[in-house]
Formats: sequence, C-alpha cells, structure tokens
Amino acid sequence: MTKKGKTGEKRYADSERLLKEARKEAKYYQSIAEEAGKKRLQEINQLSRLISARNQAEEALRESEEKYRNLVERANDGIAIVQDNLLKYLNPRLAEIGGYTADEVIDTPFTDYVYPDELPKVVDYYNRRMAGDETVSTYETALRHRDGSKIDVEFNTGIITYQEKPAALAIIRDMTERKRLEAQLQQAQKMEALGTLAGGIAHNFNNLLMGIMGNASLMVSETDSAHPNYEKLKNIEKLVDSGSKLTQQLLGYAREGRYEIIPLNLNQLMKETSDTFRATKKEIRVHRELAENLFPIDADQGQIEQVLLNLYVNAADAMPGGGDLFLKTINVTDKDMKGRPYKPKPGNYVLLTVRDTGTGMDKRTTERVFDPFFSTKGLGKGTGLGLA
Repeated sequence: MTKKGKTGEKRYADSERLLKEARKEAKYYQSIAEEAGKKRLQEINQLSRLISARNQAEEALRESEEKYRNLVERANDGIAIVQDNLLKYLNPRLAEIGGYTADEVIDTPFTDYVYPDELPKVVDYYNRRMAGDETVSTYETALRHRDGSKIDVEFNTGIITYQEKPAALAIIRDMTERKRLEAQLQQAQKMEALGTLAGGIAHNFNNLLMGIMGNASLMVSETDSAHPNYEKLKNIEKLVDSGSKLTQQLLGYAREGRYEIIPLNLNQLMKETSDTFRATKKEIRVHRELAENLFPIDADQGQIEQVLLNLYVNAADAMPGGGDLFLKTINVTDKDMKGRPYKPKPGNYVLLTVRDTGTGMDKRTTERVFDPFFSTKGLGKGTGLGLA
C-alpha cells in the first residue's frame, strides 16, 4: 500500500473516532438537557399549582368578602366603624336611621351625630375602650337625626383592626319602636289602674247620690210648689242628676258604662255645638271648614259632644282676651295616618282639627294632654276628664 493510501485510512479512523466522541458528548448534553427540562417542567407544574391555589384562595376570599358585605349592607341594624374619632364606614341602615347619606358623613367626627345630652357618656365610653380600659360594650343612648330630633338607640361596640390600625366597631339598633311600645304598655297599665280606681269611686259615689235623690224626691212630692223650700229641693234633684252624669263618665272611663254607639254626622254635631259655644263666647270668632260628603262615624253622641265642648272651652281659656277658633274636618284613610303613636285598622276615617290663636301648650303639657284628671287650670277649675 502506498504512503498516500495509509494516510487516507488514518484520516478515516480519526474521523470515526471524533464522530463517536461527538455522539457521546451529544448524548451527554442531551441527557443534561432532558434532566434540566424535567426539573424545569416540575418547577412550572409546581408554580402552576401555586398560582391555581392562590387564585382559589383569592376567589374564596372575594366570595367571603362579598357575603359579609351583603350581610352588612342588608343588616336591619346600623353598623359603623370609627377611627381617630372619625366615621370611616357606615352601612345603608345607619344612614337611614340618621337621615343622612354615607357620602355626607364619611370622615366627619362621629360626635356630630350623637344627641347632645348623651355626648359625654358616649365619648367617655369610646375613649376608655380605645385606651384598652374595661367598659360596658352594650348600652342605650341616643343619636341626633338630621332634623335635630332624638333617636333612641342601643350600642353594641368592640375593637377591630381597620386598615392596619385599631378602630371601634359599633352595631346600632334603632329603639324608637320598642320605646314607643314600652310607653304604650306603661300608659295602658296606668289607665287600667286608674280605670279600676275610677270605677270603684263611681259605684260608691253613685250609691250616695241615689240615697240623696230618693230623699229629695220624697220631700218634693210632700212639699207644695208654693213652699219656699220647693225650688231648693228641685235644685238638689238637678245637682244629683248632674252628679249622676259625672259617675257615668267615670264608669265609661272604667269601661263599665253603657254607651250607645250609632252612626253620626260629625259635621252636624260640630255645627250645633259650635253655634252654642259662639252664642256664649261673643269674643271668640269661630271659623268652620267642614268637608262635604264626610264619612259617618260610629260613636256615642254624648261623648263626642262632650269632647267637642271641652275643646272649645279649653280654647277659650287660652284666649282670655278673645281670638279665633278654627274647626276643620276631612276624610282620610289609614294610609294617611302613618308615623303616629297608634296603628289604625285599615279603612276610612274622619280627621277633626281644632286650632286656636291662644297661648298654646308646652312640651310637658302636650305629653300629658290625654291623661285622665290632668289639668293646668288649678284646683276647682277642671278635672281634665273630658279629653280622656
């Protein structure tokens, strides 16, 4: 073999060797790449699972926040968050209770909405709670409505973390309706006790009157009409009769009277009673605005006449120098009587308005105007029973 042939074979052998080494190295790097790829794929899968878990946690958190937000937003009680003495949150119910919108009160001092008489107590409890002192968490107080009126409420308070800072959480329950029902219950109990007392007095008083009436009648029947004492005896009979009517009023108040409930024309009764009143009180000008086609009312005529005359007399007492008395009637329904301390049954009603230009009544008198026997006229000038 020539030298040139040997050289070619050597080159071929070297190429084969280099090719084998290259293939070996390629497999080596391929194995490394495959291993790295597997690890990378594992890392990607792990990251994907973490992302999925985080998304699920965020969705659960979002659903939880939505659920509690709905609970807070739809709660029947007011809810507020107070931080650094400022209102940071209030739900729609609390805004409704106070007569404000949320935008109006956010970041304003919470003390602006506490009723002035209750402010020292509420501020003291708030400061002590925020300072970590032990204090009551549930107590009754009052808020100030937008129109300035008082709203009886119950506070249930605690401390929470709001935006990484301590804050006071208050759940506020409107106590207006409960207070109204409690007042009605107390009034009913008082009326029941007074009714029992009035009934007992009326029965005993009526027995005395019957004894006087019997003896007076016997004396009248045995006395000649020309005798000087005859008219005095007749006056005794009239006074006893007046006393008997008073006992009937007391028994009626005690629910033991016998009243005749019949359909009445209130306009006609007002015309008759006001004409009588006007004839005796020339200094009082009576103005009547009576609705046409007024609904009839079911009542005892004597009681209604008594109520009307007592209203007229009370008006006259408030206008000793004369004045104007305005009488008005209109038809209404139960839907027109919302926001009242009583709850009327569904149906048609008649609204009677009596207004005068007198001195009026202060708040204390207004609160007691329908209390039996209550009067501001002084001893011997009235019992107040007429409006009971």
